[in-house]
Amino acid sequence: MTGSCAPRSRNTVNEVATALADLARGVTYTEAARRAQVNHAWDTTESTPEPSALDGRLVAYWLDRFSGPTITAYAETSWPQTLVLDSTEFLDTNAWTGDREQLFTVLAAWGYPGGAKRGRLWALEASPSDDKQAWLRFLRQLPGRPEMVVYDSDKAIHAAVKRKWPTVPIHLCEHHLYVNAKKRLREDGQEGWGNTYRTLLAAAGQSPEGWAAFRQAVHAAPELTKTGKWVRYWDRQMTAQTGRRAAVPPHYSTGALDPQIAVVRQLIERRAWTFRNLARMNALLGLVRLHVNRRDVPADWAELLADRLRDRPTVNTLIEEPVYLLDGSREYSLRKHPVPAKT
Repeated sequence: MTGSCAPRSRNTVNEVATALADLARGVTYTEAARRAQVNHAWDTTESTPEPSALDGRLVAYWLDRFSGPTITAYAETSWPQTLVLDSTEFLDTNAWTGDREQLFTVLAAWGYPGGAKRGRLWALEASPSDDKQAWLRFLRQLPGRPEMVVYDSDKAIHAAVKRKWPTVPIHLCEHHLYVNAKKRLREDGQEGWGNTYRTLLAAAGQSPEGWAAFRQAVHAAPELTKTGKWVRYWDRQMTAQTGRRAAVPPHYSTGALDPQIAVVRQLIERRAWTFRNLARMNALLGLVRLHVNRRDVPADWAELLADRLRDRPTVNTLIEEPVYLLDGSREYSLRKHPVPAKT
């Protein structure tokens, strides 16, 4: 367990595993390298020598080379019974123009195995965008078919799920429905405890009768223009959703996934601009997923790494070749738009 990571390495698997666990908890590459307290790791006769400087490049190299065994050991093998989907976009503000630009997106899935009341973070993956094609790629990464998908009204998610699993029920998050409908009622002047429409809304998502009662009350009050428009927009889907609610697994909200996405944002948002390599970012997110699921135990990771290197000492690298455009800007695998050249 305390031997070298690989031939000619002067670092132990414990040191590497601890550094990877630090990354999973939001520590920067530079700080993780400082904590590791190493002076030199690889013999420079290696074809891709490990940086010998005590800086972030060292830990980035470890992430490239040694995160795979840990991520693979805890990877899910198929989609669960209930699949909750959501995403979060990372933006950047141009200091010169003030324009906001999307850097990349993180797609997330929370899963509930059959009969489970508590779920876990099933998958976490970066993508340059969060359109239908991005979600299709995300859903195709695992075999299996869930019994239900829960989402928060994202059209791209809905389109991708219908394409991938045409017969799987797609359930609108009941919490988001309630919050959005309550907002429309407030805009129409209906708020406060004891309000008739608010009372009907509380039961609207739980049964066909509840939805019908709320819909009829809103339609009977033409002054509720905002709420009436909202009800007409969602009526078809809510009629179908409430009709099958009693027959689907009892998971009706994205509430379990929302705080985990907040954790991901907290860990990486302040340095989102620095992430440009898709493969390396997904390696980092693979470790973050284990942190969220409370599987970030350095001793366990060291054992996995030692076993892997004993059986297969050669490990692939995630370093990508640069791609430059004619105007000097550079394309990155994790960027929706090319990065302009420095002037």
